Amino acid sequence: EISLLEQVRSKSHAYFTETARFSELKTLVKDGCEQVLGLRSMLVELLLCNVEDVERIPKDAFERNALDQLSHLLDLVDNVVTAKSCVAGLISTTNDDDARGAIEAIRGARMLFNDFLEDGQQQQQNVGLLRNNKYILGKLRALSNVNSQLGEYEKIVVDNLSNKLV
Repeated sequence: EISLLEQVRSKSHAYFTETARFSELKTLVKDGCEQVLGLRSMLVELLLCNVEDVERIPKDAFERNALDQLSHLLDLVDNVVTAKSCVAGLISTTNDDDARGAIEAIRGARMLFNDFLEDGQQQQQNVGLLRNNKYILGKLRALSNVNSQLGEYEKIVVDNLSNKLV
């Protein structure tokens, strides 16, 4: 019986030691789970407090670029329309300087309109509105008759100058 009692005593000490270690392990696991939950809630708060959604930045940059291109295109269209309207006023006068001004305005509008190369040869027509980072204004429906109107104005100026010379 004494031997049995000694074995129980030695085993019970080991049992209590392991029970204490197990309790400590349980506490560590519980603390780790609480820390993970705390980090998750902190991440959710950070996501809610962000000024911008990170995924929107490239989309916004693309939209800003598209708006800049549209603004540039509208400026070019405005230049062509303004030049066309100035030509009519310059044609109505009989001054030779105004006739030269009309020819220059027609030439400038046509250069914007037709996108000529430096050697004077017109570039091949592409399907899109943008070619070599230049806009092809002739493909815009709103400007579809402008080229023929510029041709008519040019013919009127040439006829007026021819009549003055004859």
